[in-house]
Amino acid sequence: MGAVREPSCVLMVSSAAKAVTYLSELLEKGRYHPISVAKSGSEARRMLMTGAYDLVIINAPLTDETGYDLAVYFAENSVSGVLLLVKNERFDEICYQVEEYGVLTIAKPISRQLFEQALHLVAATR
Repeated sequence: MGAVREPSCVLMVSSAAKAVTYLSELLEKGRYHPISVAKSGSEARRMLMTGAYDLVIINAPLTDETGYDLAVYFAENSVSGVLLLVKNERFDEICYQVEEYGVLTIAKPISRQLFEQALHLVAATR
């Protein structure tokens, strides 16, 4: 019998409303709550000053930055697990840049199965 887990507080950073909707639907309802949304990197940094998050999902690029520096910022300045979603053609380059900071990177488009696996990996390594 496993221990009962507390819900994980999530910060989703995305400039695309459709992506927020899609990713929110992929998150297990009872396990990921509440879900806060930031539309830019600067908004996400401000939100970190006033709250703590178990999981940060960054859908790159953002309107005000690429999102890569933001992922590293959260990895260095919080106890959050960080999941960075990047365009497939940039995956190798970006993964190499952020992996040493503990940021998990996955290429878009993403499937439900890959996303769920990534969430488990982030939780296990957090």
